[in-house]
Amino acid sequence: MPDTTQFTTRLGEWLMPPRCVVCGGRGNNRDLCRHCAVELPWNLPCCLRCALPLATGGLCGECAVRPPLWHRAHAPLRYEFPVDSLLRQLKFQRRLAHGRVLGELLAQWVASFDDALPELIVPTPLHWRRQLLRRFNQADEIARPLQRQLDVPVVAACSRRIATPPQRGLKAAQRRRNLRHAFAVRQPVRGRHVALVDDIFTTGATLAELTRVLLRAGAARVDVWTIARVAK
Repeated sequence: MPDTTQFTTRLGEWLMPPRCVVCGGRGNNRDLCRHCAVELPWNLPCCLRCALPLATGGLCGECAVRPPLWHRAHAPLRYEFPVDSLLRQLKFQRRLAHGRVLGELLAQWVASFDDALPELIVPTPLHWRRQLLRRFNQADEIARPLQRQLDVPVVAACSRRIATPPQRGLKAAQRRRNLRHAFAVRQPVRGRHVALVDDIFTTGATLAELTRVLLRAGAARVDVWTIARVAK
């Protein structure tokens, strides 16, 4: 008996072939053609602790002097065209397929490193009012393919209890003040290795505050995973 699931999948691809999210051409069954995948602004070399783009590998000057609370950061792409455009379309135009495509790239990137996988994947939470207006959380869309490909459960372990003003345009110190006490841990994380997931690493203020509350709740290790890293 033929595999009906495989048959219907192939029929769907024949009737509606995948289109590359970057150039609009025929995708490679992943909505991203090989040419555009190769041409993406891959974040190499970068700082091993904060993923800041560097000219050579190792640690950036800031992490060498003041290491962040998290153990390691992964950000496979630099926040440049077309990645910046894809992430804006995901966040503000509800192009959810972009989250899946970029999440798959992040999963492949993480799996390529000789490092322990986390026990939990925790998406960066939105305040409930913002999520109600937006109707989705972009971090959730990125986390789903991570769960599928890495076989690590996604857990909404944190909540955003304060509706902070938008962070765009603020300096790092202002961002940190905005976020103080903004998050709470609502699921047990004691003794667990956790990976925080978000779309963009800008100053790291949100990720730092989430890392702080997770470690205070007993997490054994926190890594931060984002699609893209902004160069300073």
